[in-house]
Amino acid sequence: MKPQGHPKSRRLLHRGEFRRVQGQGKRVLTRHLIVLARPNDLGGPRLGVTITKKVGVAVVRNRLRRLIKEAFRRVRPLEGQGLDLVVIPRKTLNYPASYERLAQDMRDLNERLSPRT
Repeated sequence: MKPQGHPKSRRLLHRGEFRRVQGQGKRVLTRHLIVLARPNDLGGPRLGVTITKKVGVAVVRNRLRRLIKEAFRRVRPLEGQGLDLVVIPRKTLNYPASYERLAQDMRDLNERLSPRT
């Protein structure tokens, strides 16, 4: 069976990477997410998730983080495009969040961030 993890090559790992995207990235709003996107030279999208304590206790924040990562892994938004993404859940995403809501928002990213041909 093919491994289904989220490899390090597809993640933002360091604070500087997050800060660069947050400072220079383009902001895109979906129904439940705020997404900041900045081009990279790696040829594929990388994901970073930021969730504030205002969202809830650690259990809630970790669940949201896992759902966002799973939606990113399964939907594969922006595949083949070199973008660094920082995803921040909006207050409209109530707990318990559903995977389907997040997956739909990831599909919307394809339309909103894909280059127009």
